[in-house]
Amino acid sequence: MIISNWKMDTVGHKGLECVVPCSMYSVLYENGLIPHPYYGTNEKGLTALSRNETTFYTEVQIPDEICAREFVELTFEGLDTVCDIFVNGTLIDSVENMHRAYTYDVKNLIKDKKLGIRLEFKSPLEYFEKWDKIQHTCTDTSCTQGAIHLR
Repeated sequence: MIISNWKMDTVGHKGLECVVPCSMYSVLYENGLIPHPYYGTNEKGLTALSRNETTFYTEVQIPDEICAREFVELTFEGLDTVCDIFVNGTLIDSVENMHRAYTYDVKNLIKDKKLGIRLEFKSPLEYFEKWDKIQHTCTDTSCTQGAIHLR
C-alpha cells in the first residue's frame, strides 16, 4: 500500500498538499510560492528556507486485512535527511541518513484502523552549525557549507 495523501507545513505555509517523493522546495514551487530553485541563481536566494523545520504528515486508513496481520510494516525510503518519525504521536525513530530505507513494525501503534504519520525534518543548516568539531569545507565552491558531511 503506497501512501499518497501527504501535506506539508513549513514557516509561513500550512497544509500544502504534496505527492512524495518531494522536497520542501518542490512543494513550495509547485504551489507557486517560490521561483524555480534551479533557474539562474535562484538557489542562492532560497537557501535560507533550509533554516526552517518542515513537517510532512498524513493519516492513513488501514484496511481490515492489513490490521489482521501479525506484523504491519511501514517503510520509508530516502528521508532527506535529519528527521524525527512519529506514528500516532509516538516517536519511533530519529534518522540522519538519506541513503537507506527505514522499516518499522507499527502494528501496535494502529488506533481505530488509522495511522497518523508525521515526518519532522530539522534544519540542515542548523545541523551543520552544531558540528563545530568538523571543519565546514566544500569541494565545490557552489555547495552549502557543511553539506558534504550530511547523508
